[in-house]
Amino acid sequence: MSFRPPKTLPILSIFHNGNIKRSRTALDLLKKRASQKNGNDAYRIDIIDSQPPTIEQLRQVASFLPHQGKGESSWYQMVQQPDKLQDWSEIAQKIHEEPSLLTRPIVVDWSNGKAAINDNDIEKLINERVQTKD
Repeated sequence: MSFRPPKTLPILSIFHNGNIKRSRTALDLLKKRASQKNGNDAYRIDIIDSQPPTIEQLRQVASFLPHQGKGESSWYQMVQQPDKLQDWSEIAQKIHEEPSLLTRPIVVDWSNGKAAINDNDIEKLINERVQTKD
């Protein structure tokens, strides 16, 4: 007789700052949408608020973000005051050294390889995750 290991829930991470209203709103939406009508959870929430992201995490999140403009790197969406920085390595280093420069909230669906920063994209990312679990 064989047993199937229990299926693990996907993880949606939020790079969060409780002092920012948009971040609190995104976290509330994540919590509200995690429970499905059938009582099961669609995903687990990982709140990243006090620990600075590693450069590798930043690289991965940047690769998951949609490009905003022709030739514009997704790295520039992740940092406040991007015009003062030259390239992705400088942005990653600056965010790693000063985590308060990281634009928040950023919601990441690690399983689907997607990330979102603005409100509409965050809601779309959550909707896609919930639909794949229904």
